[in-house]
Amino acid sequence: MLFLSLSTLMSLPTAKGIPQQDEVSSYGIDVSWPMQSREVSDRYAWLDEEASMSNKNSSIPITNLPDRNKVYSDYIRGCIEMYDLGKPGSTCQANEEERIAMNLRQPQAVKNYTDTGFKKIKAPKDLMDMLINFWNINKESRYPEAWTVGNIYTNHWESPTYMVSVENATLAGAGPALKQRLWDAARDSLEEWTGQKLKESSLYGIRVYEKDSILSTHVDRMPLISSCIINVDQDVDEDWPIEVIGHDGKAHNITMEPGDMVLYESHSILHGRPFALKGRHYANVFIHFEPLVPIEQSNEDHPDDLPPYIQEGTVEAVKWRRHNPKYSHKVIKTDFLEANAVDHVVDEEKLITTAHQAAAHGDLKRLEAHSDAFLSLADSNGWNPLHEAVRSGHKDIISHLVSRGVDVQVKTSSGHSARDLVEMHHSDDAQHLLLLLNTRDEL
Repeated sequence: MLFLSLSTLMSLPTAKGIPQQDEVSSYGIDVSWPMQSREVSDRYAWLDEEASMSNKNSSIPITNLPDRNKVYSDYIRGCIEMYDLGKPGSTCQANEEERIAMNLRQPQAVKNYTDTGFKKIKAPKDLMDMLINFWNINKESRYPEAWTVGNIYTNHWESPTYMVSVENATLAGAGPALKQRLWDAARDSLEEWTGQKLKESSLYGIRVYEKDSILSTHVDRMPLISSCIINVDQDVDEDWPIEVIGHDGKAHNITMEPGDMVLYESHSILHGRPFALKGRHYANVFIHFEPLVPIEQSNEDHPDDLPPYIQEGTVEAVKWRRHNPKYSHKVIKTDFLEANAVDHVVDEEKLITTAHQAAAHGDLKRLEAHSDAFLSLADSNGWNPLHEAVRSGHKDIISHLVSRGVDVQVKTSSGHSARDLVEMHHSDDAQHLLLLLNTRDEL
């Protein structure tokens, strides 16, 4: 049996029909991995015509890849040996049938927002800086990722995946504030690409794949619609491409280095890593959004009980209504837009403003949009946005508020200044925070 790495295969000469890179890139579905059927093409281009046409079904795509059916069979066998031996039925086979069915059903039932379905760019610097800092501090604390029984999306039974979760409160810097800042830092790139106003839908942390990992080709569950993958770190012997089936129906193997960011329509673009990882580790993060409404226009004709990305009259529309009987797109859109408003009093009784919220959550971009007047407003307890920022320890927020002229001497109703709050909540880092507060005295 002939086994070749993807990089070796791409570099082979064209003698006997073995492809070069541009030819490898021209295949479609069910060649590198089963995507919309349970088999991979075995109609090899380099065999002589009689042998290659032993299967007369011309609908089977020509392949230039080695025996992918064996790789796939070993993959499924590994899942069954892990979860189903000696048990009636097969959770692995049932989950695999659902993956295939979803790959067939969902892309036909949803709206796409781009021409190609994917795009590779460099991650914004602020986004990458946050990810690298979080990774460097916490990478040794990664823990095995928990998969449900019979889950077939990775070969975790052979190559376990690990997680460095931004939701894990035991990790340094993790928590809701970091999660929101990552969403906010990624949002502009995806909104510009899709032309949609985007609402956060999923972000759980940095997944670490190890040697021989495979990610089975799939589409994401809704509401994971407008998404990005960011390569945070890697130690590999050769590139480990993310393979996507674009809106053109062709497979595109996209290589990534740390700092690269692939935007993709994850609800309709088949994507995976069907070629086993050659190396020690590959760490990436997935950041997901769902569109609410086009940035420049409304979407009044779409049914209110369906998200704008699900087409009316489809199986997915029926499923959505069955599982989400109280859904109202108008309510969700209104709540989101209000939550992201600026210069707005959120709670008139407690006098909490959108500036207080942005400062407490570490949302610098949102805070920057506020007027100077709102940056100094106090709530019913005498707390202004600077007090909130100090309590939460957001250094960039503190620096911004001080540079905008917020008075560091103002005290809360309990008589505590921003400097007092530093000593109360951050005695271990007091010197640095006090230095930020003292900056205003030097201006």
